[in-house]
Amino acid sequence: ELATSIDAANAGAKSNADLAAAVALKAMTKGGKFSAAANEEGAVKAAAVSAVNKVLGVLDFIIRKTVSSNLDKIRESVKGIQYSETTGEATESDTAQPTNKSSN
Repeated sequence: ELATSIDAANAGAKSNADLAAAVALKAMTKGGKFSAAANEEGAVKAAAVSAVNKVLGVLDFIIRKTVSSNLDKIRESVKGIQYSETTGEATESDTAQPTNKSSN
C-alpha cells in the first residue's frame, strides 16, 4: 500500500527503516556532502553508508514481498481460467466444460 497522506502528529521513527533513513539524511548537507569535523569524516561517512545500506536492504525486502504477494494473486486468478481447445476462447470457470454433449 502506498502512503496517500502524511500526518505530522504521527511523525517519528516507527521502524528500523525509518531510523536508518533519518540517520542517512541527517549525515548529508545541502551539497550532498557529509558534514563532520576533519578528524571524524571517515566515521560519519561509514555511519551514513551503513544507514543507506540498511534502508536499501529494507526496501529490497518490501519490494520482493510485494511482488511475491501479487504474483500469488495472479497465479490464483489464472487457475480459474479454463481454455477451450477448439475455439481458443477463455472463460472463467472453476470446472471444466464438457466438449461433447450426448443427447437423450
